[in-house]
Amino acid sequence: MVKRRVYRAARAAHGASPDTPPTWGERLEALKYVPPLVRLVFQTHRGYTIAILVLRAIRSLIPVAVLWIGKLIIDGVIAGVATVHAGGTPDWRHLAGLVGLELGIAAVGEGLARLSSLLESLLGDLFANRLSVRLMQHAATLDLAQFEDAEIYDHLERARRQTVGRIGLFFVLLGTAQDLITLISLASVLLV
Repeated sequence: MVKRRVYRAARAAHGASPDTPPTWGERLEALKYVPPLVRLVFQTHRGYTIAILVLRAIRSLIPVAVLWIGKLIIDGVIAGVATVHAGGTPDWRHLAGLVGLELGIAAVGEGLARLSSLLESLLGDLFANRLSVRLMQHAATLDLAQFEDAEIYDHLERARRQTVGRIGLFFVLLGTAQDLITLISLASVLLV
């Protein structure tokens, strides 16, 4: 609710009607703030950022691996049934190995998701602290008369409250990229 009011006020300040949805031009213009955000996050802690990127890249391929192993399990069951009907003995150990491999991949995927979540939480805290320090350093440069100005104080207060939420945009972007990689890889595997 508060975000909606802030959004409407910002749109009204730029001459747009606060009740109309943003145009595609406004949305594309807002993308210019993404590279500085990514730079800030990367500068906050390079190790965590790189680890999160690697974990998300690996996690994006987990569904493809599960799908492929599932295909091999179905093929193994069909081959086993055909072997039984032909009077032979199927190799159930191979099928059990495939089921175990699929369970292992699912478990590894869940472990990677939890590790990624932990690193994202740590990075989010570091990022919020870094932005809070930068905001305090900026506030220290202001003189007392500026603090008494309601508009300037309101800007500082809104900036302080929003320091925690900025990292969320970065993680949404990572999630979107992860989903896109998963979609492309699944489509490729289905075509193959």
